[in-house]
Amino acid sequence: MEYLIPLIIGVTLSFLLARWAYRKESTKSRKITGAILFSLFGFFVPFIISAFVMSPPQQEKTQEELVMARLSNSVDGCPLDLKKRVKEAMNEPASFSCIETNVIQRKDDYVLMMQFRGKNQFGSMVKQVSKAEYDSDGKFVQFIK
Repeated sequence: MEYLIPLIIGVTLSFLLARWAYRKESTKSRKITGAILFSLFGFFVPFIISAFVMSPPQQEKTQEELVMARLSNSVDGCPLDLKKRVKEAMNEPASFSCIETNVIQRKDDYVLMMQFRGKNQFGSMVKQVSKAEYDSDGKFVQFIK
């Protein structure tokens, strides 16, 4: 139903442009080509314009959604501040490899559980889990044992 007006405008505009193009050109092949091109242009332009005009309004995100997006959004899936803090505590920070990160929302804060790989003191790769507590604003509070 929302595309009824653009459809009517598109059909009318395509008819008028095709008719104008057909009358303007001298040879028959150019008349047909011009009529087809102008009719396609006239038909689709109202739909493209209406897609921008009739787009749904953007709803503002809540504080909770913003914090969750900030905690869970990064290139490799691991929040940058938690990754930096974990790397500082590692024996060999260059061996860090993030596997998975989960965000758990509690009443007043958030808990991030990050599973990662890294080299231990003996040089072998081990899988570990790091848990960190974040406040309601998404700021780091402390590591959880």
